[in-house]
Amino acid sequence: MKNTRGIRFFLNCLPAGLFLLSCAVDADLRKMRDGILIPVNGTQLMVQVLDPAVIRIANLPGIPFEVHPSLIVNAQPKRVPWNLERGNGYAVVQTEMLKVQISLSDGGIAFFDSAGMAIKALAQDAGSFVPDTVQGEEIFRITQKFSISPDEGLYGLGQFQDGIMNRRGRDVLLVQANRIAVNPFLVSTRNYGILWDNYSKTLFHDGPDCMSFQSEAADRIDYLFISGANMDSVIAGYRRATGRAPLFPKWAYGYWQSKERYRTRRELLDTAKEFRDRRIPVDALVQDWQYWGGNENWSGMIWTPDRYPDPRAMIDSLHGVYHLRLMNSIWPAVGVNTDLYAEFKSGGLVFDKLHWSGGKLYDAYSEEARDIYWKHLNKGLFSIGVDAFWMDATEPELTSSGDPFITEAEIKACGRNALGTFSRYLNPYSLMTTRGVYENWLQASRDKRPFILTRSSFSGQQRYAAATWSGDIGSSWDVLRKQIPAGVNFCMAGIPYWTADIGGFLPDSQGGMYPEGGSDPAFQELYVRWFQFGAFCPVFRSHGTGTPREPWRFGEPGSSNYDAILKFDHLRYRLMPYIYSTAWKVTHDGYTMMRGLPMDFSGDPRVLDLDDEFMFGPSILVCPVTREMYYKTRKQEDFIPSSKLFTDAGEAGSLRAEFFRGPDFDEKVQDLQMVEIAITWAGSIPESVLQSAYSVRWTGDIAADRDGIYRFVIRTDGGCRLLVDGRTLINSRDHAGPAIRQAEITLRGGKRYPVCIEHSQPKSGAANFKLEWIPPKDSVPPLSAAMECYLPSGAEWIDFWTGRQCGGGQYLTRETPLDIMPLFVKAGSIIPMGPFLEYVDEKPVDPIELRIYPGGDARFEIYEDENDNQNYEKGIYAVIPVAWEDQSRTLVIGKRQ
Repeated sequence: MKNTRGIRFFLNCLPAGLFLLSCAVDADLRKMRDGILIPVNGTQLMVQVLDPAVIRIANLPGIPFEVHPSLIVNAQPKRVPWNLERGNGYAVVQTEMLKVQISLSDGGIAFFDSAGMAIKALAQDAGSFVPDTVQGEEIFRITQKFSISPDEGLYGLGQFQDGIMNRRGRDVLLVQANRIAVNPFLVSTRNYGILWDNYSKTLFHDGPDCMSFQSEAADRIDYLFISGANMDSVIAGYRRATGRAPLFPKWAYGYWQSKERYRTRRELLDTAKEFRDRRIPVDALVQDWQYWGGNENWSGMIWTPDRYPDPRAMIDSLHGVYHLRLMNSIWPAVGVNTDLYAEFKSGGLVFDKLHWSGGKLYDAYSEEARDIYWKHLNKGLFSIGVDAFWMDATEPELTSSGDPFITEAEIKACGRNALGTFSRYLNPYSLMTTRGVYENWLQASRDKRPFILTRSSFSGQQRYAAATWSGDIGSSWDVLRKQIPAGVNFCMAGIPYWTADIGGFLPDSQGGMYPEGGSDPAFQELYVRWFQFGAFCPVFRSHGTGTPREPWRFGEPGSSNYDAILKFDHLRYRLMPYIYSTAWKVTHDGYTMMRGLPMDFSGDPRVLDLDDEFMFGPSILVCPVTREMYYKTRKQEDFIPSSKLFTDAGEAGSLRAEFFRGPDFDEKVQDLQMVEIAITWAGSIPESVLQSAYSVRWTGDIAADRDGIYRFVIRTDGGCRLLVDGRTLINSRDHAGPAIRQAEITLRGGKRYPVCIEHSQPKSGAANFKLEWIPPKDSVPPLSAAMECYLPSGAEWIDFWTGRQCGGGQYLTRETPLDIMPLFVKAGSIIPMGPFLEYVDEKPVDPIELRIYPGGDARFEIYEDENDNQNYEKGIYAVIPVAWEDQSRTLVIGKRQ
């Protein structure tokens, strides 16, 4: 009876519309139309063929459980040929592209290539289930272990700010937060991928023992194994299973100007006019928050009339006079004074917990709530002409979502959503809220292609026309460098559109090093280099707070900064035929635009860990400048990396933080883990102490990575105390106002030291406490305008700027004056370039200049369509094939199809 009951549960959880007609092969294995069921140690192990290269593995305990259909896998199994063989204690499922060998004794699974020769990976067993109760729900904590080869590289899992490219030998916590975007899809240089279908807190681990996924809340183990001939075909398999990425409107691939924020209609229109008067290429302006008025109207999908009178006429001017599109910021938190909130409230569709703005979060897991959200969005924004939506804080944020431990605690405090507990559904909020906007958008209009920008992401979100940006990052060279592996790994996890705030969002916070902002020549240099990097991201957008970001804020024509910015802005637009055609490959072929070097050069072991270069499309190697060359950064203290923090229990990545009511540690009310020793705004304070004087104590260990003198710097407007290794370094009860406290101590590299940090805040709400350090540094090399670039082996390379030919497999020193970011083109490439434009549809893209980079045969397809609307889905587009035959030096331009 137990086996029969397990089979019934399995059938109930299959994707909608799928019916498996089973027949007994023998007493312990059942074959069905699309796969097999095997009883293993009281569980039911399912191997299901989704398509020839995609196999679904699920293991279900043979006890009653609540069924939860997949939120991320939307593909139905294809009726494809496959074979089943049985013998020697194994069952073998084989398609034309993949062989899966299952142990009948312990459920271990070996995945082979189509020839059945090279093993790609091995699931060590059928996984483990540990019963537990979370938020009143009986669940299993699950673990699945894999054995993999020692020489392969692992990439993906989403966007993380740790500066790491290759995930080998790493632990990664998969919990959403500001600056962290989770997608539990992993791709290997051995040309396979694993999509872990679970929505709870998950830990990815890779070590000498195994590679594994461990999740907090589940009723089954469920994952996809995706095989391919190369990493592109593996990622394409992920898209087949979870949904293809729609093509954005062409203007979305142009330049976006944003800042925090344009405060009036006049300021927005004056900015549009300045761009056009200066003939600076731009396609979109972004209206950030509080166009709705005060916090009580938070994200109410309304315009405050005193600052934005007649918003429809304003948008008409942007469209008709300035040929610009408008994106508006919207949030999942809704102000309590709005009609939107009232409708949510009447339907029980908001959570009780307060957002830091004073509003409340809507239940995006409810289809009814998603439709209500769209109804108000359509009435106040979309129907009057807003062209795109910036869905901010979709982790979702409640207080300080820059910290994954705090984010987790705050989301779980919301209790249950329409689908279940937040312990079970911790990570997919962004997926659900973007789904509501995308699906309703298509019902409302087929004339405008959807475009969504969001701060969080989850598996399958690419199908909702959602790009992601890297959150509220600080302005520094270190942060800039870390954006490269963050963005590349995000795209290699299957979601192809990513960007970062050019210049960093916060000039003097979250690692920002420029308190003077744009008036500091050192920040100007950083901004120019970041702008160059941004021009080669899938989405090209400038944004930030504290200092304006329009190009003329950095100089006038003839100045080095202004001219360098304009040079790369023009280059982005001249490359539009290359970019738009590559975007079509993303939609049509499951391609990836921002590419880690292992995708194209996995045979070169030196690229497996390379974290500061990437391919942009099939031909352009981008080597961003990630260090200062002209102006020294004056601020020296910086955030203490979370990798140097350890809890009292020895867990890496955070300190324990205790919050107390009262300035003298009077009543302990909350205990959290925190990755940063900072509370710098009201939103970073837990709700339990927000309305009173309070105090905070951080404890744990801090690690020194080298011998020397460490200077600790506290900026605060309250009392503070710092103890390191039992020594009191700082002790101040002064509450007079903002102050800087500093102290030094000699530490030994490789040793952990106990720390205690205390902050006393005599007033409620606003907060100002931050602990940073100045570690001992290597001797700083003199500034020089040159950098070392690595050219991968397996190709010859041509310098984009000079035409110089260079061999692959070597490091090359390249001069980098301010207007040059090193770019190299792979020999055997065709790059179509268009004319100079001020916006993408200013005029027909004629003439097209075909740049031929000889050294090998080349193919390229130039894609054209109507630039917007859904007609491309009906086949209304054109493709022009272009071919270069290197030996005969012949260019063939095919018929426009």
